[in-house]
Amino acid sequence: MSITQEQKAIIKSTAPILKENGKEITSIFYKQMFENHPELLDIFNQTNQKIGTQPLALANTIYFAAENIDNLQILMPQIKLIAHKHRALTIQPEHYPIVGKDLLLA
Repeated sequence: MSITQEQKAIIKSTAPILKENGKEITSIFYKQMFENHPELLDIFNQTNQKIGTQPLALANTIYFAAENIDNLQILMPQIKLIAHKHRALTIQPEHYPIVGKDLLLA
């Protein structure tokens, strides 16, 4: 699956919004996701949720990805780090559509 230039432009156009409102968006995302899928609570460190480090980390990662969508080389170290963390946490393929849906709703 590859991403089109049009899709890249749309993603890149969200960067200013993400920069300004990213933590608010990701905080709403986590709240919605946990309400809709409480079975996912155990996957996430709830202390990091409460003090805001997890929503901030996700916001920064999404912003970085949107800003650099044209340069996979810059994104690869972060992508690899996330992939290793997800593997260690035994994230399942069926979790990704849940995250995608709730993130877009936020």
